[in-house]
Amino acid sequence: VKALRSQDINVKGMVAIFSYGFELATQNFVDNDVELTTISDYDSLIKQAVAREYVPEEDLNTLESWRKNPSEWNAK
Repeated sequence: VKALRSQDINVKGMVAIFSYGFELATQNFVDNDVELTTISDYDSLIKQAVAREYVPEEDLNTLESWRKNPSEWNAK
């Protein structure tokens, strides 16, 4: 976004297929006044994975915990 704007290109938003919804990335979009639109996201993915029994329900908390802080997450 910064590279485009440095060339006087008006960036109104961004479209993506998927977002993990990481806090830092979300804040970067807010800070740069860029609206992000996605087709799906991590929370929807893991909920569907549990609903379709691809992932055991008891693993849901672990997956949600990882998404909240992947850089410092350690499997227990």
